[in-house]
Amino acid sequence: MAKGDKELEKPIVNNELPNPECRSTDNEDSESTQEQPLDIGEHYLVRRSDESWHPAEIIQTR
Repeated sequence: MAKGDKELEKPIVNNELPNPECRSTDNEDSESTQEQPLDIGEHYLVRRSDESWHPAEIIQTR
């Protein structure tokens, strides 16, 4: 791991959409899932849609 990388101290970001069969029309699940802000300049291990893992650096927020 490169100097300054954080060893999975932060949550792993998964940008995949859930299976349509698992989707809920109400917001029951939103209470159990809390989003934590990502810090600019920090390094994270992220999973792409092809299920491969890659290191990533946060460069901006939207």
